[in-house]
Amino acid sequence: MRKEVFALIIILSLLPLVSSEIQVIKKIDLAFNTQSIIPGNPLAYAPLLYDQAGAEAKQEVDITIYNPKNKIIANRVVTSGDTALFETQGNSMPGEWKVEAKSNGLTATKSFNIEKLQNASFQLVSQTLRIKNTGNVPYNKQIEITIGDTTETKEVSIGLGEMKILELSAPNGEYSIKVNDGIENKAIGTAMLTGRAISVKDMSELAKANYWIIPLVIIILIVIFLVLAYHKKKKNEGYHAIPLSERVSLPLKLNTSQENKPIRLNLYSSSQSTMENKPKITPNPSISLLNTNSKNIIDNGEKQEVAVIALKIRNIGEVDDSDSNAGDAIENALSIAKSARAKVYNNGSFKVCIFSQRVTKNPENFLLAVKTAKNISDALSNHNRKFAHRVDFGIAAGKGLMIVESNAGEFKFTSVGNTTVVVKNAAEKSNGELLITEELQRRVMGSVKGDKIPGTNLWKVNSIIDRTQHSDFISNFVRRNKGE
Repeated sequence: MRKEVFALIIILSLLPLVSSEIQVIKKIDLAFNTQSIIPGNPLAYAPLLYDQAGAEAKQEVDITIYNPKNKIIANRVVTSGDTALFETQGNSMPGEWKVEAKSNGLTATKSFNIEKLQNASFQLVSQTLRIKNTGNVPYNKQIEITIGDTTETKEVSIGLGEMKILELSAPNGEYSIKVNDGIENKAIGTAMLTGRAISVKDMSELAKANYWIIPLVIIILIVIFLVLAYHKKKKNEGYHAIPLSERVSLPLKLNTSQENKPIRLNLYSSSQSTMENKPKITPNPSISLLNTNSKNIIDNGEKQEVAVIALKIRNIGEVDDSDSNAGDAIENALSIAKSARAKVYNNGSFKVCIFSQRVTKNPENFLLAVKTAKNISDALSNHNRKFAHRVDFGIAAGKGLMIVESNAGEFKFTSVGNTTVVVKNAAEKSNGELLITEELQRRVMGSVKGDKIPGTNLWKVNSIIDRTQHSDFISNFVRRNKGE
């Protein structure tokens, strides 16, 4: 009996201690790292829970984030006391945003502000400069466009998410293009331009200035249609068929010389008879179908061995439609090839770079192409490690014959055989690693180390031994761009 009483006393004495360990959430709060954010930077926040004793408690908290129009942008669950990130975009709506935390029937709300940002991306496409508003307010700025050594100033106004296209012109030749928007002065590539003088024209303004041409063309077409219809009507009115009942048989008077000769009737139309009476002309196979004054590219050009790089962007549509820096990463990577004096062409989801010794003036032209391809691969892989919007790419290099033609300093290339097709197919098989064809590997095997892919004629490049002084500029370029 005494033992039972003693045990009961011990249990009763421990009850206050047990009850004191049960936490009851009494307060909820939110902590921010900042109250004002520049678009594109993250907001760091942490939900906080406190019990009846004022101590922090660890429980899951429902988080909802609203934009200035009170639209839900994000929903997530965060453990109290832990820090979470909300990634803003360059075009995130400016104004007061709200974060709401809920747990155990308690609610806390806190606001932060996203600032206004005028920002734009610049892309050089053929002979045009495309400026896209990537900020969160209308883009109204005066920008400087440098073509070669000449700078033109242009006032641009671009709405949210819109794009403006400027046409660049200059005397025939290749020019480096730079843009200064007051914040950054950057080179965006080179372009082959044509024209009488250096100028920058707004394509939309040109369209407005020539708006009268379309109505004029429509009026001319209507007049032509009416004239043709009128002539057709008059022609039909001038023809009247004579009924059989009204036809009169007239006597046929013959002269004496033909009196006893039979009359031979021509059953064919005059045009058909004429064609039959004409002598047949047999075409002379020695006569060329081409104009004697025209020249074939093969007659003018020079057949050369060239190196070809094919860069396959599998998510090119997604990149073009997004406001991320993935598009800039691709352009920066391709500028490596342009700096190496390669000719770069767009072909759908492929970017094709051609290295001709006649253009690059480099005796190690094939090795230069492999080094450039490796640096392009490294630059895009570096971007994918740093940023959420990845570039899904494959890259390959090869060699083959092309006809190289030069006209007024501009080079044109015509593929001989399936050189470009083979390199494109190799790029399709790449998943970010550089692949080279076996023909190219044999030309650079002393400086390029790699492994052959079983069952194919392709090699995966592992490393390049730099024995030339001509590749320093590529390495410097990559080091500069790794800080993007």
